[in-house]
Amino acid sequence: MRPRKRFGQHFLHDQRVLQNIANALALRPHQRVFEIGPGQGALTEYLFSEKLERYLAVEIDRDLAPLLGPKFPGIEVIEQDILQVDLAQHLTKPASASPWRVVGNLPYNISSPLLMQLVNHVLACPTSVQDMHFMLQKEMALRLTAVPGTKSWGRLSVMTQVTLNADYLFDVFPVMLRRPPRVDSAVIRLTPKQD
Repeated sequence: MRPRKRFGQHFLHDQRVLQNIANALALRPHQRVFEIGPGQGALTEYLFSEKLERYLAVEIDRDLAPLLGPKFPGIEVIEQDILQVDLAQHLTKPASASPWRVVGNLPYNISSPLLMQLVNHVLACPTSVQDMHFMLQKEMALRLTAVPGTKSWGRLSVMTQVTLNADYLFDVFPVMLRRPPRVDSAVIRLTPKQD
């Protein structure tokens, strides 16, 4: 299936990048994963395990969402626009449950509003999320991980870093995606601050 422009789809296919993302997460048994936009399941293939406590994915594409369950038995799929998903309903956890590991190849056109929703969720439920790993447009990744006094430092940097520690992990180039974007991408890690 070809990536759809209306959903901002760019399917990551480079196995080294997929493995590097999986290595960055370093998932352990009994953890919980919340994947945003699994698409055809390329990254899911590297992350999903029946040893995980729970694997929840949100996919807007109604042609792709039904394919994930049969491919990954035990995965739960919400067929909805992530911007319309009630994060508190799905990411709030019982006291005994492990915090969520959030991951995704975010569509560039919704990155800012989605990140603000996630920041607000972390503020409201600080222990519900262990960390978030996202592939984003490189310019956005640089803003999120910028330090004061640099060219990329701005409003988005401040709003994010008040709540989250932001780490720039590695670059992803257009050739590594199907329907290559016109810009470079990058993978970042966002970790809620303890205080």
